[in-house]
Amino acid sequence: MLVGAGVGLMAMTAVASSPARQDAQDDKGAAAFTAVCSKCHPADRIVATRRTRSQWEEILDKMTKLGAQVTDDNYDTLITYLLSRYGKINVNRGEAKDLAMVASISAKDAETIVKYRTEHGDFADFDALSKVPGIDVKVLEEHKAALDF
Repeated sequence: MLVGAGVGLMAMTAVASSPARQDAQDDKGAAAFTAVCSKCHPADRIVATRRTRSQWEEILDKMTKLGAQVTDDNYDTLITYLLSRYGKINVNRGEAKDLAMVASISAKDAETIVKYRTEHGDFADFDALSKVPGIDVKVLEEHKAALDF
């Protein structure tokens, strides 16, 4: 099944180490998105609502069944692009790799948030999250719309 394919690759590409590498991934993702998804729908309709990983996976699975050309070769690229640009994550439930991807934070900050959450309990809201010591709150603020609690 395509839904579970390539999770390891997604984790590696989600937190690219350099801006140039991330730009290349975004370009590849945008091209795949346009080629696969925009054939039947206007792009703004597809991404009008932020979605979680499982919601994007369900949509890709559904569209594949309806004839979209989602393959093992482009699945990881599509899901990474959709999550990094139009993803949503529950900060109290999400894994560090997904938190890094969706909130555009470093893997270190994501791990710090998960560790803090494990030790101190769930975050009530963004204000509580922003008090985690050592994280880049400015980046989180820029991606606040992608965070649920």
